[in-house]
Amino acid sequence: MKRKALIIYGGWSGHEPEKVANIFKRILEESDFEVELSDKLSAYNDKEKLKSLNLIIPHWTNGELTLEQVDSVVGAVASGVGLAGCHGGLCDAFRSSLDWQFMAGGQLVAHVGAAGMDNNGIEFEVNIKNNNNPIMSGIKDFTVYDEQYYIHVDPAVSILATTKVPPYKGNFSSDGIADINYDFDFGNWNFQESAVLEGPHADNGPVEIPVVWTKYWGKGRVFYNSLGHDEKRISSEPSLIITKRGFLWAAKE
Repeated sequence: MKRKALIIYGGWSGHEPEKVANIFKRILEESDFEVELSDKLSAYNDKEKLKSLNLIIPHWTNGELTLEQVDSVVGAVASGVGLAGCHGGLCDAFRSSLDWQFMAGGQLVAHVGAAGMDNNGIEFEVNIKNNNNPIMSGIKDFTVYDEQYYIHVDPAVSILATTKVPPYKGNFSSDGIADINYDFDFGNWNFQESAVLEGPHADNGPVEIPVVWTKYWGKGRVFYNSLGHDEKRISSEPSLIITKRGFLWAAKE
């Protein structure tokens, strides 16, 4: 009997939710999942259907859920359904819901470098913290061009990879023209083409921020990868294989 996954996609179009959702669909079907795609938040309404799944993958940046919809997802995961996602699709979704953030394990609070509407990103290194975990098996530290997330994280998560913020001293490196990122939703962490990381937090010095983690929510497993700003980013390796392994782990393969 095939395992069942539901991918709910939408929200901010800059994350290319439909394209990314179809990548997720493909990698799950390669592992013999039956996959349903939905671009409607009403897919969260059916509490019993959610509990019948093996995996829920939200890919919806921003947005608002009703209390009943949040309760449906939180309850399904607590009952044993896996939850997995990447970038803003899971940890910059439904900002007003503390229950969602608690379940997911973290919430974006600032961009360090905007990937930009031209699909270019800044360069930063991802450092592997647990090679013994099967999700990270055989993967060494690697460099990406993506959007670096500054995330508030649940101390209960199991951290599999981190990144240093700011990524290095000197000029930022981009694989194109990365947009200046000044979003009032995220305060003053501001990527500048002149390579300045400004804002009231900067005087605290460099910090390590989790990139990949797992956690448990009741009987359910939760996986998150902060990489994958868009189709181009999530398709790059090793981010894609990390994501695929994380999905399978969350689904209790």
